[in-house]
Amino acid sequence: MKWNYVIDETQSDDFMLDLNQDVSLRVIRVWLPSGETETLIINLLDLRYEQFMPLYFRR
Repeated sequence: MKWNYVIDETQSDDFMLDLNQDVSLRVIRVWLPSGETETLIINLLDLRYEQFMPLYFRR
């Protein structure tokens, strides 16, 4: 199964994606004020979702 299919089909806004034995990534969906969603693939594994949101909007 392709990793992008897993991202598209997962309903969670914050989940881990294991690409292989050595690489794990975090997928976060950011809900924008416009109603659109951005999907981010990051390596910040120890930051809580609630902590990440203010950082995203400061970029």
